[in-house]
Amino acid sequence: MAFEYADNLLVARKLLRSPIPRVRCACHRTAVSRSYYAVYPRAEEIKRVLCARDSLMKESFRLKVQQEKERRERKRERQIGSHEVTILFFQEALGSDEVFQLLEELRRLRTDADYYADRSIDRTDAGIAIKYAQRVRPLLETIEQKYAGP
Repeated sequence: MAFEYADNLLVARKLLRSPIPRVRCACHRTAVSRSYYAVYPRAEEIKRVLCARDSLMKESFRLKVQQEKERRERKRERQIGSHEVTILFFQEALGSDEVFQLLEELRRLRTDADYYADRSIDRTDAGIAIKYAQRVRPLLETIEQKYAGP
């Protein structure tokens, strides 16, 4: 049986219901991360396929990423990472602010959950991450259908 990234959402839902108090915080953090990874790989694949198919879209987006890198460099901010590039693609290349906002918020929650032990991640945060992942999945499907090749 093949692994499906979308199954991460099922895992996240199960983790949200953890009855064991000692590991509840870890379950909430892991649920946030699994929610993100239920949708991010599909978003990355959409970006990859569309950029491979449409050289004008690829070049236009590449220029926007370069501008963002230069802006961050001028402000001495951390450079843009590969996940941020993928998320930015939905806003800049496809004009999908809703997908951009949902993925960006999921990425922020996931980063907090995975890398910052001092930041509180609770059941509410995990529930929000699951909700955002559930909202973005059909939006990604719609984008795939809209740009489906012949």
